[in-house]
Amino acid sequence: MRTLDRNDYLSLKWPLLAFVSSVALSAVLWTQLSRQEATATRALNSARVSLDQAQTQLAAIQKDEQLLNAYSDRYQQLLAEGVVGTPDRLQFQEYFAELQAEHHLFPIDLNINELQSFDLPLTDGRKSTDWPILLQGSVVDFKLSLLHENDLAALLNGLNTKPELLLPQSCKIDRNGQSDSYNKLGQHLSAECSLLWLGFMVRPTQSPTSETAQ
Repeated sequence: MRTLDRNDYLSLKWPLLAFVSSVALSAVLWTQLSRQEATATRALNSARVSLDQAQTQLAAIQKDEQLLNAYSDRYQQLLAEGVVGTPDRLQFQEYFAELQAEHHLFPIDLNINELQSFDLPLTDGRKSTDWPILLQGSVVDFKLSLLHENDLAALLNGLNTKPELLLPQSCKIDRNGQSDSYNKLGQHLSAECSLLWLGFMVRPTQSPTSETAQ
């Protein structure tokens, strides 16, 4: 068996250095590739999360758009019916005049009190001022003489067919005089009633300038 001498070792020097350098370079490249792969994986996961969030937001926007369209149509309907918006006091008086003529009632003494704002009964801890909707109402008092009780029922039923949002408060019927005879036409009874006429308004928003001034 031949023994390696100095010349043999010298002849192996450069191939050995090239091998070691190749191994070192491969290790460096593998480390860099591993880091790049980890970075790419993190970027891919982040992109997937962003995509999921974007899809969720898009679905929420589409749902909100559908709700807005539905509420917009309903709002326009309520606005046309007079439930939303500034109460039309003249039109409300016309309702009483129409019903009086339709049912041949005695003259009606009508009094519409000042418009007031009411707090909405919220149960989730929020204040009514946090809502964009403002509930308003007026107390409506009216008196009239009656031939019989059906006159009052006809008037109230007629008001119930109107688009206004009315909440009965009280109603009292008194007999006029001591006569119990209904054989002749006359003002045998008198009624005095009170209604709460409700409506909704979009709460006016304050501009940043006015909030700063306050």
